[in-house]
Amino acid sequence: MRIALTALSVLALSAPLAAQDHSHHGDHATTEAKQDAAKAEKKKQKKICKNVGNMGTRFSEKVCLTEAEWEAERRATQDGIRDAKR
Repeated sequence: MRIALTALSVLALSAPLAAQDHSHHGDHATTEAKQDAAKAEKKKQKKICKNVGNMGTRFSEKVCLTEAEWEAERRATQDGIRDAKR
């Protein structure tokens, strides 16, 4: 009888602990997702430097922009070429 009561007590006390472990696991996944998003954002904010040649000179100029700024520059150049073809 004592063994049965002891076993029931252990099970009753361990159930809330098991539920807490699962809730922390969900928080951990959410935290990892936030950290991954922050790393991706930080990567976009990182400056990328390139040597860009200027028309009419053999000297190049060092230009440092973020990934998003390089992408905007690339799109603007493509749009200018597309418009010139019309």
